[in-house]
Amino acid sequence: MIKMTDGVAEYRWARRVAPPVDLNELGSMCRYRANHVASTLGISCRQLERDFRKYLGVTPKYWLREQRALRAVGLIHVGVDLSEVSRTLGFKRYGHFSREIRAFFGVRPIELID
Repeated sequence: MIKMTDGVAEYRWARRVAPPVDLNELGSMCRYRANHVASTLGISCRQLERDFRKYLGVTPKYWLREQRALRAVGLIHVGVDLSEVSRTLGFKRYGHFSREIRAFFGVRPIELID
């Protein structure tokens, strides 16, 4: 089950006795890859997808892309160089990073700099 607590998405699974997992941290740790998130949680990709659709209304891939874009904006606003943000978030090319930011926010990354 995915539960939102104070704006933080936590993954809780009923069959296991384990503390809840902060999905934002897990997404970052797994390099924003849904299959890595599923394997880290010890569940199938399909189960992860069912849970995300049921509790958040989106696919894990979309949610992870969105979280990565939001983290990029946060890094840009604190003054991190754009190419460094791109590398930090695991983009292989700056063009991919730029396209992803434009898809979510409708502007180029350079336009997000204060």
